[in-house]
Amino acid sequence: MASYKLIGKDFTAPDLVGKVTGKAKFAEDFRPAGMLFAKLLQSPMPHARVRKIDSRAALALKGVVAILTADDVPKIEAPEEPMLTNEPLYAGEPILAVAAVDETTAAEAIERIKIDLQPLPFVIDPLETLRPGGPDPRSDGNVANRNLKLQTIKWTARDFAGVNQGSYAKALVKGRGRVY
Repeated sequence: MASYKLIGKDFTAPDLVGKVTGKAKFAEDFRPAGMLFAKLLQSPMPHARVRKIDSRAALALKGVVAILTADDVPKIEAPEEPMLTNEPLYAGEPILAVAAVDETTAAEAIERIKIDLQPLPFVIDPLETLRPGGPDPRSDGNVANRNLKLQTIKWTARDFAGVNQGSYAKALVKGRGRVY
C-alpha cells in the first residue's frame, strides 16, 4: 500500500498566511507592461453564416490594438472546432476577438462592432439531421469523425425502424459515423 505524506494528516500550506492576509499574489495580480486583454464576440444564434463584419467604429476606439476574425486564424477541418468561425454552429460560439489595452476598452469595442448574420437551419436532436430533408448542423454535412470526412448522410425508413427497436448505437457503429 502506498504511503502518503499529507493525506489524512494535519499540515499548514506554505501560502496560508499570504492568502489569509491578502498578500498572496495570483495570476490576475500580475500586469506586465504591454499586456493586452481580449474579449470575444459570440454568436447570438444557434446556426448562422457571417455575411459582413463592420469593425470600423471599434478600431477607431483608442486602446483597441487588433480585431481577429476567422479569416485571420488557421483553418481547421471538421469535425475539429475552430477558435473563431464564419459559420457558428451554436449560440455562444466565438466569431471574432478584440485585443485592447484594458478589459473595459475591449468590452466597449465588442459593443461597437456591427455584424450581419444570415440565420441557417439548426438541429437539436441528432436523429432529425439523419431524416431525409432534415436540417444539417453544418452547411457542408451532418456526419463526421476522425476517420470519416464531413459528409451528408440521410437514413432510410429501414434505418429508423432499427432505431425504434433500440439499435441506434448499432446503426452508428456500422460505419455511419458521428452525428452532430
